Amino acid sequence: MKYKGYLFLFVFLVISCTSKPLTSKEIALKCQEYHDAKGRWYDKVVALELESKSIFSDNNTERIHLKIDNKANTFEYHNLFREVHLEFRQDTCIAHNDNSSCEDYEWASKFYPYIWGMHAKFFDPGIQVKEAYKEALINKVPVYVIHIDYEKENWDFYIDKGSFYLAGFKFVKKDDSGGEIVYNEGSKNVNGTIMPVKRTWYDLDMKLLGTDILK
Repeated sequence: MKYKGYLFLFVFLVISCTSKPLTSKEIALKCQEYHDAKGRWYDKVVALELESKSIFSDNNTERIHLKIDNKANTFEYHNLFREVHLEFRQDTCIAHNDNSSCEDYEWASKFYPYIWGMHAKFFDPGIQVKEAYKEALINKVPVYVIHIDYEKENWDFYIDKGSFYLAGFKFVKKDDSGGEIVYNEGSKNVNGTIMPVKRTWYDLDMKLLGTDILK
């Protein structure tokens, strides 16, 4: 019996040591599954309430309500501090008051659905996760660093090696006009999707730009 025990241990160690490393696509898929186990992001309606502070608003506290309906391809942005309320319905923008400018806030209709649905974007049509990836420590947490080249930016995604939680990301603009680094903290279940509770934004020199907190 003792020899069988040693044999089992030996076989286990051999299998463990020779197990095939994950590919970058497998890492991305596990991250997607962690945040949205049923893979239903594009069928969901997600309502979010954020408390945002940034140097771009003189560190005033902005209350932002978002409604993302991926199936209907609609998005609502309501910034209580700025008194801006907009709806984007496919190719149509509706401004609800005089402070709301479709032209000035068109960026919001692309920015927020991407940032809050980032876990589901790795396999969008035309998107290619690079085969090569790195390993690093982010805030003392071991992460995989996977990479995607977009048309105007290069992105790195920091994925926790233990849980596959999306611990943060970095993007650098290809025209050398800058970029940002973002660290995620905490988690909250929002309509079946695991969302980060806090995002902290920095420039590429690690100067604090702001924070977003999910309420």
